[in-house]
Amino acid sequence: MGSRYVGENLFNIPGPTLVLYNDPDLQSMIYEANGVPQGDMRKHVLKGEGAFIWRTTQTLEVEFGKLPFEG
Repeated sequence: MGSRYVGENLFNIPGPTLVLYNDPDLQSMIYEANGVPQGDMRKHVLKGEGAFIWRTTQTLEVEFGKLPFEG
């Protein structure tokens, strides 16, 4: 999610989330809003990278990778 949403609006986003390079505090808020626990599942996303967060009723997955393009 590359966004300038106000923090409390992050908690109202349904579905999977794509985390793009942004302010570290905003990235932390996005992870927190999606229920991603502290530790290995959280990684600071750098330019040209992304983190895809999705959850089901039983699982939480975070996949990191390079973006296929650079802006």
